[in-house]
Amino acid sequence: MTVTDTFEVAATGSDLADQLKELSHAVTGRVESLKPDIVVIRRADRSPRPSNLDGPRLRLMFEGAVTAAARSLISCTTIRTGKECGAAYGKSKADMDFDAETLATKKPLISAVAAAMCGLVADRN
Repeated sequence: MTVTDTFEVAATGSDLADQLKELSHAVTGRVESLKPDIVVIRRADRSPRPSNLDGPRLRLMFEGAVTAAARSLISCTTIRTGKECGAAYGKSKADMDFDAETLATKKPLISAVAAAMCGLVADRN
């Protein structure tokens, strides 16, 4: 496997609803142009301790917007935690992330590569 392209999706709207809409449109456009067979969204693992901070809640909303946009175009769209990605890949989360580090060096990109790797193994028909 090799990583051939990466991209960031930004939302600059004035309020949260606008940001989610922009994100959804950006993802829709990218998925339409790439025409992937599968999409795997790696969501955050559950925190060992509960938090009342907005960060985790916002991430869930953004992940939901990305998932909905992808799923509207690609029926084989899944959302998994890192642990679930590892299980689908056939290894532990740590081992899967280690394998992903051979293809990427930045932390957010490692998670994305690991999600793609699990999709290639688990979601191919």
